[in-house]
Amino acid sequence: MLDLNAIIRGLELIARPELFLAVACGMLIGIIIGGIPGITSSLSLAIMLPMTASLTPLTAIMFLMSAYSGSLVGGGIMAVLVNMPGTPGAVAATFDGYPMTCRGDYNEALGLQICASFLGGLWGWLLLLLFIKPMAQFSQLICTLDMFFLAIFIFVLIGVSQETSLIRSIFSGIIGLLLTSIGTVPGTELTRGTFGISELDKGLPIVLCIVGLFALPEVFNLILRESIAPHDGRQSYEMKRFFAGGLSILRHKWTVFKSGCIGIIVGLLPSAGAAVASLLSYSIAKRAAKPGQKFGKGEPDGLIAAEIANSASSGGAMASLFVLGIPGSGSAAVIFAGFLMHGITPGTGMFKSHSPLIYALIISGLLSMIIMGVLALLFAFHISRIVLVPSAILVPLLIVLMTVGAFSFRHQTFDVLILLCFGGVGYLLRRFEFSIVSLIIGLFLGKEFEKGLLAFSTALSENPFDIFAHPISVVLIILISLLLTFNFFKHSHHISNSRT
Repeated sequence: MLDLNAIIRGLELIARPELFLAVACGMLIGIIIGGIPGITSSLSLAIMLPMTASLTPLTAIMFLMSAYSGSLVGGGIMAVLVNMPGTPGAVAATFDGYPMTCRGDYNEALGLQICASFLGGLWGWLLLLLFIKPMAQFSQLICTLDMFFLAIFIFVLIGVSQETSLIRSIFSGIIGLLLTSIGTVPGTELTRGTFGISELDKGLPIVLCIVGLFALPEVFNLILRESIAPHDGRQSYEMKRFFAGGLSILRHKWTVFKSGCIGIIVGLLPSAGAAVASLLSYSIAKRAAKPGQKFGKGEPDGLIAAEIANSASSGGAMASLFVLGIPGSGSAAVIFAGFLMHGITPGTGMFKSHSPLIYALIISGLLSMIIMGVLALLFAFHISRIVLVPSAILVPLLIVLMTVGAFSFRHQTFDVLILLCFGGVGYLLRRFEFSIVSLIIGLFLGKEFEKGLLAFSTALSENPFDIFAHPISVVLIILISLLLTFNFFKHSHHISNSRT
C-alpha cells in the first residue's frame, strides 16, 4: 500500500529550485558521458561522487541518480547512430537501431530510441513508486543457484531465437564464461588465465570488450563507405521524421509493457543490470516475432524492446538498494556509497526512518525522465547529423575517441590492446556466424554463474532434491526444458522437410 503521508512529505522535500537544477545537470552530464565508449556510468559516478560531499543528502543523491539514468540514454544514442554502445546496457540497441540508421532512417531511429528510453524510465520509476516493498521482497528471494539457471536459460533462449545454431550460441556463451574466469580467484590470492600479465590480475574490463566487439569491426567497414547513412540532404533537416519515429512507439503498446516488466524484474537481480535486461528483452521479442518482422535488419520492435528494458531496469535496481541495501550493479554501488557519505544507510531501517526521502528520490526519478525528454529533443536531432559526416573524417575521430576512452578507463596502455584484440574477435564471430550476444551474456553473468555452479554441485553432492526448495530455479528448469524440446522438434521437422 502507498504511504500517502510519506509521498506528500517527499513532494515537499523536492519542491526547491536547486533540486530541479541538480536533476537537470545530472541528466545532461549523464547523457554526454554515456555516449563516450569506455567511460562507464559507474566510473563517471565514482569520479563525481567526491564533488557531491558539500551538497545536502537529497541534492547529492538526486544528482547521482539523474546522471545514472542519463548515461543509459546517452549510450543508446551512440549505439543507434554509429554502432558504438557507450554503455553495456546499449548493446542490444545496436542490433536494429544501427541498421535503421544505415538505410537512411536515422532520424526515425533516434526518435524511437529516445521515446523508448523515456517511456521505459517512466514505467520503471512508476512501478517502483507503487510496488517498492513487493519488488524488494522478490529481490530478496533470489539466490546464487537461481542466477546459475538464469544464465543457462538466457543462453538457450538466445540460441533458439537467433539464426545461428543452438550449439554455436552455447559455445559463444561458454567462451564468455571462460573469459570472466581470468584474474584473481575470489577469496584467494591465486590468479588464473593471466599468463603472468599483471594487468589481467583484476580480470578483463567488460565495457572495453563490448566496445571492441561492436564498434571496431563497424569502423573498419565504414572505411569502404562514403558515410554511415546514404546522403540525403533533404532528410537531414526534416524534424518531422524525428517526431514520427518517436510517435511510432504507440503502435507497439504490448512490447512497451512486456519489455518494461522484464527490465524491472531483471533490474532486481544481483549483478544482472541494464545489459542483461535489454538483451533478454530483445531475445524474447525476437522469439515472438510476427511474420514479416525482420529482427537484426532494422526492426523497430527490436529497438523498442531493448531500450524500454534498458531504462526500466533502473527502477528495479533502486528498489533493492533503497529497501534491502543491496546494490544490484556498479552504478548502484556508487549511489550506495553516496548515501553512506551523507550518513544514511540504505536498507530496511532507511525505509522506516527516511520514507519521505525515499519517495522524494523516486519522484525525482520520474522528474528526471521528463527533463531527459526535453534535453533529448533539444540536442539529439542535431547530433544525428553525425551519420552524414564523410567516413574519411569520421573514422579517425571514432578511433581516437575509442582509444582515449579505453586508456582513461584504468590509465593503462594495455587496455587499448584489449580493445583491439576484441575488435578482431568481433570480426571473427561475425565472419563465422557465432553469437556475439551469448558471449556478452557470458561476460556479464560469469561471476554469478561460477558461484551458482558451486552451489549446484554442492546441492547435487549432498541432497539433489534441495534444488526443488528454490521455486525460481524450478521455474527456470521447466522453461529451459520446454525451449530445448521445442528446438529439438523444430530441428527434426526442418530435417524431415529438407529430405522430402
